[in-house]
Amino acid sequence: MANAQEKKNVGIVRDLVTGKGTVCFLHTDKPNTGGTYPSGKYEVTFLFDKKDTATVNTLTDAALKAAKEKWGDKLTRKDIKIGIKNGDEKANLDGFAGKWFINPKSKKKPLIVGGDRQPLPEGVTLQSNDVCRISVSAGCYPNNLEKDAADAFKAAGKTVMVDKDENGKVVYYRPAVTFYLDMVQRCAGGVPFGAKANPNAFPEEAEGGFQQGEGPEEVTAEANPFG
Repeated sequence: MANAQEKKNVGIVRDLVTGKGTVCFLHTDKPNTGGTYPSGKYEVTFLFDKKDTATVNTLTDAALKAAKEKWGDKLTRKDIKIGIKNGDEKANLDGFAGKWFINPKSKKKPLIVGGDRQPLPEGVTLQSNDVCRISVSAGCYPNNLEKDAADAFKAAGKTVMVDKDENGKVVYYRPAVTFYLDMVQRCAGGVPFGAKANPNAFPEEAEGGFQQGEGPEEVTAEANPFG
């Protein structure tokens, strides 16, 4: 008979390492507790090229393995909802067009290392658009559906599971797999998203900056027509 820990690990595949991509929407120092979509967890958005079939295969093969452990060997890749999203659907965001992306989260603070697999040196931090690899785990969850949505998915040839909750109510869901953030390896710094400013466009002055005690006149909130 499987013990509690073995049951807990069913449907989880660990130690998946991606190829190189870029990161953004970083919450690696503290959990995401603000903004429009606070998760209360550590998280990153990881973007990788659509030509990176090795990373796609690593993630989807692990997702299928996890799902089969959880729900049975009859499942196929098309039966599962996998948390890989199409960056072209968010092409209004810098760096998303032509990419796949995942948004792995964790209740625990992820380990951040450099290319030498050691913690980042003092003064070096993970920044948006840095080139990175990430290590994640694939884990199963039920993507709950209302009956009308369940019927529509079944009509489209998608697998819909039927079960009962602790109160005996019938519940419908799709087998789904998400990704949990374990580690980030910073391989190189990147150009920040949207960075187009070039200080070399300015002419160089013989004496730069304000002299000691000089400065622009302070503009109060009442005097500023654009404040």
